[in-house]
Amino acid sequence: MTKLLKKIAVITSGGDAPGMNAALRAVVRTSLFHDIECYGFFRGYEGIVDNDFKLMDSKSVSAIIGRGGTILKSARSERFRTVEGRKKAAENLTSLGIQGLVVLGGDGSFTGATILHKEYGINVVGVPCTIDNDIYGTQYTIGYDTALNTVVDAVDKIRDTASSHNRLFFIEVMGRDAGFIALNAGVATGAEEILIPEEKKGVRGMFDAIEESKRLGKTSGIVMVSEGEKSGKTIYELADYVTQKRPDYDVRVSVLGHMQRGGNPTCFDRVLATRLGLNAVEALLDVARDGVTVVGINDLLDVEYLAYMLKHDSVHGTFDGTVEVADGKLIVNGNPVRITAERDPSNLKWDEVGADYIIESTGFFTSREKAALHIKGGAKRVAISAPSPDAPMFVMGVNNTELKASDEIFSNASCTTNCLAPIAKVLNDHFGIVEGLMTTVHATTATQKTVDGPSMKDWRGGRAAIHNIIPSSTGAAKAVGKVIPALNGKLTGMAFRVPTMDVSVVDLTARLEKPATYNEIKKAMKNASEGAMAGVLGYTEELLVSQDFVGDTRTSIFDANAGVALNDNFVKVVSWRDTVWSVPFSNRYLKHLGYKVRYVRNITDVGHLENDADAGEDRIAKKARLEQLEPMEIAQRYTVDFHTVLQKFNTLPPSIEPLATAHIIEQIDITKNLLEKGLAYEKDGSVYFDVFAYNEQKEYGILSGRKIEEAIHNTRQLDGQTEKKNPQDFALWKKASDAHIMRWNSPWGEGFPGWHLECTAMSVKYLGEQFDIHGGGIDLKFPHHECEIAQGVGHTGCTPANYWMHANMLTLNGEKMAKSTGNHITPAQIFTGDSPHLPKAFDASVVRFFMLQAHYRGVLDFSADALLAAEKGFEKLMDALEKLDRITPTSDPDRNTWSVVDWQEKCYTAMSDDFNSPVLIAHLFEAVKIIHRFLEGTHTLDKKNLERFKNTLNAFVFDVLGLLPLQKSTATTDDKLSQTVQLLIRMRADARRLKNWALSDQIRDELLAMGIVLKDTKNGTDFEID
Repeated sequence: MTKLLKKIAVITSGGDAPGMNAALRAVVRTSLFHDIECYGFFRGYEGIVDNDFKLMDSKSVSAIIGRGGTILKSARSERFRTVEGRKKAAENLTSLGIQGLVVLGGDGSFTGATILHKEYGINVVGVPCTIDNDIYGTQYTIGYDTALNTVVDAVDKIRDTASSHNRLFFIEVMGRDAGFIALNAGVATGAEEILIPEEKKGVRGMFDAIEESKRLGKTSGIVMVSEGEKSGKTIYELADYVTQKRPDYDVRVSVLGHMQRGGNPTCFDRVLATRLGLNAVEALLDVARDGVTVVGINDLLDVEYLAYMLKHDSVHGTFDGTVEVADGKLIVNGNPVRITAERDPSNLKWDEVGADYIIESTGFFTSREKAALHIKGGAKRVAISAPSPDAPMFVMGVNNTELKASDEIFSNASCTTNCLAPIAKVLNDHFGIVEGLMTTVHATTATQKTVDGPSMKDWRGGRAAIHNIIPSSTGAAKAVGKVIPALNGKLTGMAFRVPTMDVSVVDLTARLEKPATYNEIKKAMKNASEGAMAGVLGYTEELLVSQDFVGDTRTSIFDANAGVALNDNFVKVVSWRDTVWSVPFSNRYLKHLGYKVRYVRNITDVGHLENDADAGEDRIAKKARLEQLEPMEIAQRYTVDFHTVLQKFNTLPPSIEPLATAHIIEQIDITKNLLEKGLAYEKDGSVYFDVFAYNEQKEYGILSGRKIEEAIHNTRQLDGQTEKKNPQDFALWKKASDAHIMRWNSPWGEGFPGWHLECTAMSVKYLGEQFDIHGGGIDLKFPHHECEIAQGVGHTGCTPANYWMHANMLTLNGEKMAKSTGNHITPAQIFTGDSPHLPKAFDASVVRFFMLQAHYRGVLDFSADALLAAEKGFEKLMDALEKLDRITPTSDPDRNTWSVVDWQEKCYTAMSDDFNSPVLIAHLFEAVKIIHRFLEGTHTLDKKNLERFKNTLNAFVFDVLGLLPLQKSTATTDDKLSQTVQLLIRMRADARRLKNWALSDQIRDELLAMGIVLKDTKNGTDFEID
């Protein structure tokens, strides 16, 4: 096995931005931590073309975090814009063995990086460094905060002189494509007018604003101008325009220019740069981890037989891929794997195939001394897939973080230890284990005998595996003591080998230090499975058996219903393993199943600040101020628009739709309660939730799996942030500034509730202290839902929701939607087709069908091609539903050729598996094929099964998926005639089924009189116009 990422490069490109050095420092230090060589190229892409680089070390980036500019220099490269230049750059990178490039820069730098990746396949990660804050997909770019503070400081000084001399200053700041600096600096300094690229106001509108300011008595003023504003005039021409209109104004111009790029970065930019630099290297590592490939196998078996065994597995089935043999190599999915049959590992020459890691799974080379033969044979590290007498032992999810770069040889323990250790760790961490006994019921292994035979070492091991349950010894429990030192000497166990092909089970009977009910143990296991041990430890409350775990890649799946407790200190817990592997939509389905659903959907009309870390302005209030409306007008307008869109999509309305502003009293009461419990504190009129105090009693970060040390928000020292004891604390109640529009009286003075608090207040009021399902976007998982859990548990003592449904993001043409870049689309544009991203208008049901083709937890990419394909599929489904009534049932139940019950069960299984709509739709299209086969006469169903089929199909299409037939308002006269005749044919068919022969004959005869002839066939009724 080889680790693909060994060398990366980093450049600083384009215009420099304060914080570039901090990002560069993070890239280099993170690379060194992961034992990756990092090459710094000078002068951006120009340096790559010239092959001008330096191998970076810790000294290279020492004491640079607070420096402005970039130590690698920055330059624009005309040569890199040419094909020849990029080819030379790629050759230089390749010759050095560079496998990933980190680009610190702006939009132009990222464009070059994208071209380099597309043309030469070099993996590239961009770190957004530009003071303009105009990079798509980012909330803040490195350097923006420093530049903004530089401008604010300069404008404050200019306003002083403007006020002293009664002058009107035009101040130009950077922002060619985005006006963030001008807008925010203008707001922060109280500018009389702001001109930005995003809004074409015109010189007349600007002049009117200045005149209004004068009319109000102001003798001086500031006009903030972004360099890319759309009036078509330079800042000097704008100033001249005002002077010509009002010669009495003393108009001056100040261009701040490149001073915005200089200076030491602010604390915010330093932290942001450090985090993004680290994440850039981690992203390249993720690609490398995904790209781990098998380059060699050493086995004494023939290569042809190895290929055969890989293709066919008696438990897991046929290999999903291609397997071939060529030139003595195993070719798997097109990738060649060297095959050797060497008994001495020191002769394997692993370095010749570039192997970095060796998985030693023969069972013969388990000691350090013997495994070191692989190192002698050219390997770099050896992982032993069995217990080792002397090598350090690591189990994923338990102590794998202790693995060091210096550990050349280590053990991954046995499959039983990997199953036992996670549940033992959870028990010990939460309740303490005094002593314990383990039993594992182990599936048959390849070393056992199929019939009785000699076994000198273990007599019972010589008995036939397929006929016996065989007791056996195991060191798996004792090995846990090596993985969890606190349990050393406290555990032992035994095994029973049973005649099953796969899946084993472990039970641990333990005496606990701290009393715990079995429900508390279940809760701890469940929390661990959803948190730090996710993907390693599983949790199930289903009544499952061994075969149900075949193919499960988790090493330990806790069975909540299999365990038992004698008392609060004596408990048996059970966990399985595969021995080989070691909200609106949900509302519809729940109602379909017969549940009485109370669906609450709240409207946030106060408290949601611009920054989730309690900084910035209330979003509703900001919008109201910009549009010169009352906040409630803004909230009502968008709420009405929201309802209109949902109605088009045929979304079921909620049972209750409360407003945050209608529950201020409830939010104040919760805040009081949290203060009384010592989980909150008041500071200068604001109240904050004390995360550390809560974490001493409960566990903060249980939903997202984040440790409290990692849960530091992206806070800026604005709007009272210094009031917090800790950055992790969040606002329950915020003191209102003089300019804040929305405010209420409280025991702490006038203010408004924090964003997180409203959900707790309304959920407790309408759903109780604990309810079943909480929905929301994936972006709300942290910090919003994490904060909601903490304040909810603190207030009521109960975890608010049993299940959390987080819907993932919607992208457009493979990129994040962003209004600032034009890569966005509105529902209204979808329905009218008035968008450059769409070739035509689409019906709301088509869009709903398209979105349901992806699971709600997955990212959904919105594109014209995908919508057109969905429209075809939707029409095909609706057409099949129209033909349902043309199917004639057989009178003989024995002639049923298709199982409706099995198909129905598959539909329900799909929806019961986390509302898996894509799988359900696949089963619905299976039904579409069957409908056509019924009409062709190749399949038959009796009346009872046909009715069941129709009812189930209609229920899932219309009731569960919520689809509606297309509205064909533009149908031709022939289309409308055909639809009318088809309606009469269905009415006639219904009449015939009810033996209403008179009505049936009347429909036939009246159509005939109009020249429409009906023809009854075994596949239904057709018509033709005479």
